Amino acid sequence: MKVRQGEDHHNAKLTDKIVQEMRRLYWCENVRVFKIAYQFKCTYMTAYDVVKYRTWLHVKESFKSQEIVRED
Repeated sequence: MKVRQGEDHHNAKLTDKIVQEMRRLYWCENVRVFKIAYQFKCTYMTAYDVVKYRTWLHVKESFKSQEIVRED
């Protein structure tokens, strides 16, 4: 039996579009992880794992690599 992933999982709190927006905010707008977590009502670690590509790996980007302005 295939394991459901992403928004198809019965316990999913995020959607593919939300994940794309979280990553865009982090990589293109320089928004900090704790603010992204607060905005999307998830834990810091959930937001961190999403923007650092530890989870939701199947989601394709909605932005182009030349738009990245992240400065850590």
